[in-house]
Amino acid sequence: MTVSIAPIATLAEFLDRPDLEDSPAWEYLDGRAVQKPMPKFRHSLLQKRLIGAIDAVGDRYTAMPELRCTFGDRSMMLEDSPGEETP
Repeated sequence: MTVSIAPIATLAEFLDRPDLEDSPAWEYLDGRAVQKPMPKFRHSLLQKRLIGAIDAVGDRYTAMPELRCTFGDRSMMLEDSPGEETP
């Protein structure tokens, strides 16, 4: 279940929130600030194993457990991504 607060006027206003990086993570979707639920044990264990497997492949990719991505009119925390190619 997600918890939502009052509508926020702009993405810039959302990104200026003092509690933006608090846990659980906040996302800006459709003009609302939404706090994601905390992951459970099984999710965290899978995330740990997936990151280890990706990192074991080599230095070409870097796995990140959570990463804030802001594009268009959305800002969200991406989790369990397959990795990002490093320069």
